[in-house]
Amino acid sequence: MSVSHNYLTLRWDKVPYVNEQGSFKFLWEIEDKDGNLPEWIQPVRFSDEIDDYRFSSWHGFMSFRDWFAEAKSLMDPILVDKFSSLFQDVGLLMNDDYSYVPIRRDVVIDDKWLLGAIPPADVVELHRRAMELDRDVVRAEFQKALDEKPSDMYDTGEAVAEWLDALRVGLDDVVKRSHFGIIIGAA
Repeated sequence: MSVSHNYLTLRWDKVPYVNEQGSFKFLWEIEDKDGNLPEWIQPVRFSDEIDDYRFSSWHGFMSFRDWFAEAKSLMDPILVDKFSSLFQDVGLLMNDDYSYVPIRRDVVIDDKWLLGAIPPADVVELHRRAMELDRDVVRAEFQKALDEKPSDMYDTGEAVAEWLDALRVGLDDVVKRSHFGIIIGAA
């Protein structure tokens, strides 16, 4: 069985209701008879330019983490710190212990499948950090590392830059939905 991540944007004033439910699973079960979610909860819309696998595959995250752990010594340490902290905070990069440590605030339910809960103010901060990363530097530094140490997940620095672009699109969409945060769940 494969585990995948799901990113939902949630109107943050609904967090008390989520906490009352005691589990986040109901969020994926509240579709109407036509399969539509209520307006207060929607999937995060990352860019259509890259495969959703880059935002959902546990196996892909593990593969990238393994490669990155070895290849990051080939890259500028300042970029590595900024990139890794951002991608860890949004649940796209495991830490050195193979753990997911995305931001998790306000949602207090005890559910092992709930990975992250990112309030609106933190989404704004993540968006700012994503926009501050220089796309050309990301592309060049990852290409330099990929030239020395090939990856199963990405074959070019441009592909990593496109992953950053897609993250920016998703965060931008959530920021524009004033008062919305992000829920990250495993399924």
